[in-house]
Amino acid sequence: TPGCGFGTITRKNTATTTMITGVADTISGNNSSNVSQTLASAACLQPELQVTKTQDTTSFVSGATTRYVMTYTNAGAGAGNNSKISDSLTYTNNAGAGNVAFTNVEDAATFVSCVAANGAVCPSSGLANKAFASGASGTRALYSGAIVPTWPSGGTITVTYDVTSTSNGCGFGTITRQNSASTAVASGLTDSNTVNTTNTVSQTGASPVCPTVNLQLNKPQKPA
Repeated sequence: TPGCGFGTITRKNTATTTMITGVADTISGNNSSNVSQTLASAACLQPELQVTKTQDTTSFVSGATTRYVMTYTNAGAGAGNNSKISDSLTYTNNAGAGNVAFTNVEDAATFVSCVAANGAVCPSSGLANKAFASGASGTRALYSGAIVPTWPSGGTITVTYDVTSTSNGCGFGTITRQNSASTAVASGLTDSNTVNTTNTVSQTGASPVCPTVNLQLNKPQKPA
């Protein structure tokens, strides 16, 4: 039976007989008979999308560059064509500093590469360089909802970004930056296991120390 996921099929086979013209059938109630069969259609094979990620340092340092590598995998039996991949940065800092880290940090995100394997195809758009000025939102999307047009079972997509961050302020406490990758199946598909569709790594570091000054006053006076 071609196709899948369309419920239960019922098939009936009916046999009939009729008399020739001019001859009467003494019992016409048994001139037909039927049998039937039922069959459930096959379940459609579904994808199971997963994402893992790495960063080359766990320390946030103003002016330094962090490399993020996101690997998206279809571990399910079915294709995940037209499913989406995303990745974003978020900032927080210790509560005592008023949670203003993201307002003092600017990011330059450089798209390095997208490598597809095992029959998958990288998104044709959505992966590009991004710049976020200080004061930008606390959640900064490197890419959001980039569509993977072809994603067979076993296919992988590996995306690499370099992010250089610069702090424009000082004295606002410990910065925590998280990078979260996620994936979601296309409309009409069902992910057979959604537990591993997100993955997050984090960094911490101290905001720059504010410069200090040492004011002095020397005031001589003459004897009266």
